[in-house]
Amino acid sequence: MSGWPRYPPCASGTCTDVVCCAHEVTAEILTSGRVGPPNFCCNRVFVIVDTHSNVTNIPTIG
Repeated sequence: MSGWPRYPPCASGTCTDVVCCAHEVTAEILTSGRVGPPNFCCNRVFVIVDTHSNVTNIPTIG
């Protein structure tokens, strides 16, 4: 889809990985207190949940 604008982190140059800049997004579920991996990827979203699987924070890109 060449008519679509580039994803902002890819367009700004902060993310240059071709696979990362695809328009597909992966949601990674994290329990409270767990930290995601140190590498940034603009097509990954972290969703923090509590012990009852309720979302506790606004999902963040990372």
